[in-house]
Amino acid sequence: MGQRAAVRHDMRAALRRREAFRPRAALALLAGVAAADWIANRVLRRRLGELERRNAQLEEFASMAAHELQEPVRKIVGFGDLLRSRWTARVPPEAQEDLERIQAAARRMAALTEALLRYSRLQARPLDVSEVDLREAADAALSGLAEVVARTGARVRVGALPRVRGDAVRLAELFAALLSNALKFHAAGVRPEVSIEARPAGRFWELRVTDNGIGFEPRLAEKIFEPFTRLHARHRYEGVGLGLASARRIAARHGGTLTAEGRPRGGSCFRLRLPRHRGEGGRA
Repeated sequence: MGQRAAVRHDMRAALRRREAFRPRAALALLAGVAAADWIANRVLRRRLGELERRNAQLEEFASMAAHELQEPVRKIVGFGDLLRSRWTARVPPEAQEDLERIQAAARRMAALTEALLRYSRLQARPLDVSEVDLREAADAALSGLAEVVARTGARVRVGALPRVRGDAVRLAELFAALLSNALKFHAAGVRPEVSIEARPAGRFWELRVTDNGIGFEPRLAEKIFEPFTRLHARHRYEGVGLGLASARRIAARHGGTLTAEGRPRGGSCFRLRLPRHRGEGGRA
């Protein structure tokens, strides 16, 4: 009996030690997880900081490169015009065709460098924030596109739009990019129809710019916002491929988002979300 009692005593002691060990093991495990999480967050913050610095350097380089390229491109265009005006009668037809190609390429380069410079400035320059009537911003964009609207016979309907806090010039540029895109990519022989509507969506205003254009494959819904992206041949649709990329950057700088939906030959819908501010009495 004495031996059995001793065994039971040892077993109870072992169980007590195991029970006492469990909280210590759990605390040690939690401490280890917390330390690993702290290290991971610190590494992530450092890498994000490095990425932001590199992006800033790249944008600064792009801005400087675009600025420096403007002068030689202007000279190519200028001297080409001078050559054609002075020596047209003496230049053989074959050479005149070559000169026209040079001029066309130089003008495309000039448009590209100018667009790249504007795109890089979107991030570099601070916003001039005030209360902005989005209807006025849309009207300003349409005014700049009046010739395109008249030439295509487009019908553009703008519904009631709210007021938001933002940069009036940049928001007008955003509307100009979306409207220009809608007017440009329309099917041959089809009258463009574009509408802009707004509705509240939680903490945001959601604006929808809808068109009846040629649309795009759903799998390309993100790709169309990448800089210099062209889904069609240059001779069919002009442009440098920075309009939608600029529009998304402007939306992001205002704390919003810009996404798109579309289908081939079925039109497209761009969804712009901009923050609603506390106490805002916007229209919708």
